[in-house]
Amino acid sequence: MQGVGKKNRPDGEAIEGTDTMHLIKKCNIPKGKKITYARFVSEIRLQKAEIHLTRLTAGGNLLDYEAKTSTETAGMETI
Repeated sequence: MQGVGKKNRPDGEAIEGTDTMHLIKKCNIPKGKKITYARFVSEIRLQKAEIHLTRLTAGGNLLDYEAKTSTETAGMETI
């Protein structure tokens, strides 16, 4: 998230960073906090108006959440 090629690419080819995320060492995680994994997926979807897609999914199965996590379902007869 800090950019790519600032030192190793010619002028104009470097990718500017957004400074939106910083990695930390495991030993720097505050006591009592849980950690999980992140999964990044990038796609090129030619059939869409916005063809470039990147998303991040956090490993929610390793985190505690006390509220309801599912949605109600209905059969086709109800609709």
